[in-house]
Amino acid sequence: MRLPVPLTVRWRRSGLRDMRRLDHQVKGRITAAVKRFAETGHGDVIALQGLADEYRLRVGQWRVLIHFDRIKRVASIHGVVSRDQAYHD
Repeated sequence: MRLPVPLTVRWRRSGLRDMRRLDHQVKGRITAAVKRFAETGHGDVIALQGLADEYRLRVGQWRVLIHFDRIKRVASIHGVVSRDQAYHD
């Protein structure tokens, strides 16, 4: 996936709410992974099938759900869920 970097990261309320539920160590890993991706484009990011401009960033067992606005170069974080929750119908 090729995105213009650096990206501006915006946390939606739902993403912040998910982060509040996590322990301190996990929050730090997720924050570092999001920052690294926004600055360098590096990370395990793939497009979600059937959803335009929706991606996920894998951080261990956690999935960061991201919506990209390519024109404004903004990554909006709208969810942080465990792997089990991310792929459950």
